[in-house]
Amino acid sequence: MNKWYRDRKKTLQFQLASRFSAILLFLIILLSSLILSVTGIRLYESTRGETEAIEDALSQVDTQTNQAWKETLQLYIAADDPRYYIRVSIEDGSTVYSSEAYQLYNRFDQLNQLFFLPGILWDGDDPYYLKQFSVGTTKVAIFTSMEDHFEVFITLISWVSLLSLAIMIVGTSVIYRFSKRISQPLIVMNREIQQLADDLQLERPLTEPENPIEIQNVAKSFNNLIHTQKQLIEREQQFITDASHELKTPLAAIRGHINLIKRRSKEHPEVIPKSLNFIDTESKRMETLTQQLLILDREKKNLLIKETVELSSMIESILEEFPKITQQIEIRSDSEVHLIGNREHFYQIFKNLIENALKYTPVDGFIAITLSQNDQSITFSVSNTGQTISDNEKQLIFERFYRLDQSRSSAVPGSGIGLAIVKQLVQLYHGTIVVTDFQPQGAVFSVTFPQNERTN
Repeated sequence: MNKWYRDRKKTLQFQLASRFSAILLFLIILLSSLILSVTGIRLYESTRGETEAIEDALSQVDTQTNQAWKETLQLYIAADDPRYYIRVSIEDGSTVYSSEAYQLYNRFDQLNQLFFLPGILWDGDDPYYLKQFSVGTTKVAIFTSMEDHFEVFITLISWVSLLSLAIMIVGTSVIYRFSKRISQPLIVMNREIQQLADDLQLERPLTEPENPIEIQNVAKSFNNLIHTQKQLIEREQQFITDASHELKTPLAAIRGHINLIKRRSKEHPEVIPKSLNFIDTESKRMETLTQQLLILDREKKNLLIKETVELSSMIESILEEFPKITQQIEIRSDSEVHLIGNREHFYQIFKNLIENALKYTPVDGFIAITLSQNDQSITFSVSNTGQTISDNEKQLIFERFYRLDQSRSSAVPGSGIGLAIVKQLVQLYHGTIVVTDFQPQGAVFSVTFPQNERTN
């Protein structure tokens, strides 16, 4: 029971209901206190005003005799009006009382008094307002009964209490329903997430409530996260399948040649150099493939390594790595083009795009390499007169291991990872890469980096 209650206290519904109920209770108490305080003050002021009216009337009396004061009290105080109890202490030592006043003043020492209301005295449950003043040498005391006002005040307290209780009951019920309505989408969301956790193949997205908008946004964000996660899982599964396929082919060839050497090297030693040459070629291909696979996983970590990189000279140094270039190369580059980042990243981007153009451009073809900058961006583009890429394949070529249909054969070497590496590295620097057609034939790969990554 205690655990259930502790868990219940942690729920959104309980917290909303308890807090709003506490606020409602505070407001009811505050409003009731204000109503009762204002009413009490008005009743008090009313009694004081009545008493001061009697004081003003008695202050006009200029006689100091006992008989004269009796006549005066009989004149102002009716015998059947017990609300005012007056005592007159004359200088000669005699005392005059109004009707029924003697008994009250005789119990004066027994009356109770509240420290915060010095002008009010209590005779049992009956409150009186006391006013004392002097008329010449005569001392006058007036007790004004507040019994009627007190009954009105008590009745008001009863009504306010009943009304407050009714408001509290109704309000708490409404608050409970409201909090339940607010928390219900979260309960549904939690149940659906648990179902999703039990069955990862569950395709149904989370319910997106119309309101409140915050929970709707959370549901949308979670659905987007799940969608993205599924895409990543599918891509990784496809990556593993493609990587296994790409590695299986050279491994099978290597094992075949090793078995060939084992079986026939003694009778036909001439197969050894040919097989070793093939094994060397395939092992290098595997080495290149594994290195590129590692690049895809490690480059985000290397993003922390930053330096000022001069890009203009990098193009020339990359071209020097390809001594047997037969295509016509044209370079158009602005001078002193700098970016802040990892030199190896920009090297991989430039080399992969240039190498890709060399692979797919005929021996007598044309390649244009451009590096330019303006106030907003830095652009690096490689154009070639090789194969024109169809519109539906312009995004697919950046997927891992994807290669154009005409280049899937071993006639064009490559692992199909180079462009995937380029896209990932470009995105690390908040850049963009697009592929357009080169007229009359070929393709243009354009990389754009935001200028805020450049040094001043």
